[in-house]
Amino acid sequence: MQHQREYVRRYRVTHPEVYQRAARRYAASHPEAAGDLSRRFRQRRPGYVTAWHRAHADEERQQRAEHRQVNLKEVRLKDRQAAQARRAAHPGDHARVVRRWQYHLPAGAIEAMYAAQGGCCAICGLARPLEGRGGLHVDHDHATDEVRGLLCGGCNAALSALERTGESWTGRAFAYLADPPYRRLRDDRP
Repeated sequence: MQHQREYVRRYRVTHPEVYQRAARRYAASHPEAAGDLSRRFRQRRPGYVTAWHRAHADEERQQRAEHRQVNLKEVRLKDRQAAQARRAAHPGDHARVVRRWQYHLPAGAIEAMYAAQGGCCAICGLARPLEGRGGLHVDHDHATDEVRGLLCGGCNAALSALERTGESWTGRAFAYLADPPYRRLRDDRP
């Protein structure tokens, strides 16, 4: 009996892939039992799994990166499906969380700003929803990241263009509106 145990132990060490395949097959066909085995192992050796993962973090990270590279389409599909499921389970939460995280705002700050602005764009005054298609955008100073208010998409884009080009742009824009080039071409024709 002792000789057989020693042989099995040596075989496991020299042929780990055989035992890993068998373990995967068993886990797939007996999910509840596989969970029990894992739970019992953790109970018998508390802290071992965590310590092992800490010790092999770089190796695991490398394996995940390689797996992602080889199975990129499947991984992206799985990620997309998981994100869709999360969004379906909690509609509206995703955009709210991303906005809060992106602009470092406390909970309820965007909703308070929306209420203070009366549900309208801070520049043109058009009533817009807070979220979803055609919703208001959080306007912020790109240099300081200071949040300024909520704007509709048109005003946000115009303000962004104005900031990029400076005040001289508005002067050129008013000159263009007063005397467009095509009007001069049209008037110069014989």
